[in-house]
Amino acid sequence: MITSDRQFSSAASITLTDLRDRTQIANGGTSYPDPSSFALYGIPDGEYELSAQQYLPTGDQLRSPPRRVTVHGADVTGIDLTLAPLASIEGRFVFENDPKAGCAKRRETAAQETLVYARRYEPEKKPGADPKAAVPEVPLSAASYTAQAVGDAKKSFRLRNLPPGSYRIDPRPPASGWYVRSISIGAPQAAGRTASAATARDGVAVRSGERVSGLMVTITEGASLLRGRISGTEAQTLPPRLRVYLIPVEPEAAENVLRFYESRIEVDGRFIVDNVAPGKYWIVARPAPENESGTTTSIRQDAALRAKIFQDAESLKKAVTLKPCEEVADLALPYVAPASP
Repeated sequence: MITSDRQFSSAASITLTDLRDRTQIANGGTSYPDPSSFALYGIPDGEYELSAQQYLPTGDQLRSPPRRVTVHGADVTGIDLTLAPLASIEGRFVFENDPKAGCAKRRETAAQETLVYARRYEPEKKPGADPKAAVPEVPLSAASYTAQAVGDAKKSFRLRNLPPGSYRIDPRPPASGWYVRSISIGAPQAAGRTASAATARDGVAVRSGERVSGLMVTITEGASLLRGRISGTEAQTLPPRLRVYLIPVEPEAAENVLRFYESRIEVDGRFIVDNVAPGKYWIVARPAPENESGTTTSIRQDAALRAKIFQDAESLKKAVTLKPCEEVADLALPYVAPASP
């Protein structure tokens, strides 16, 4: 049975996921004329996760916490799924113009051309944390949920339909010449450099149905653009998943993940890194590691990867200094294979 504290305006959808390989094996809906009941037929024996969701006319969604179900030679009845509102994060873009730079396109529609993503992740437990601390229950399909939004004419945005958990905020500037300077939450006077760096690194945590406001994404004019190529080796011999990384040299930038950049290296050895904050960087090419889901790990999202790439780049001492609005056309970057551990 489906229950909700809101009146049913449409049928809810039901999803059954096999816990062994996380594949969805059945989808269904609530019954007509009773939108609170459902049934799935022909389910083989096994361990499953069952969840429900409902789409509202406003575009918002309701979703139930997952239920674990065991099928073993008999029907399973009496399952209750409770629909509840999902969370949202509201914020605004702040565009900082630099009259001396002049390399960004200062269109009135800049906010409406700016994307921002919220990417759900599971934070590592901190030393001393309570091992029994509650972890938000979400369906397996929502464990790595990603929401996106664009700004409106007032430079505001809303990331909605977020299952409970922690979300890293990933803005994308509207064009070359802009870079993301900071991501903060709360009153500007309270969001100091340390708090801003923490928000950019750790993101925002939301509870079920919570509406978080006050997120501020500051995008500044004067970004650099770097084009280059891998030298000293044939493109065919380059390792797979090779990426170029820019690591800030300045010690005060070490904790600011927004100063770490990466870009894919094409099969011909060429690469482009855009929307880079001016400054001095170590630059190095390294194969990107993969996470458990088989996708490439981002340097901004992995502290161990940042430390490893920083160590490699600092030892090679290949540096590049980028001035505001500078475009480097053809940087030659030698590929030096990492030393064996």
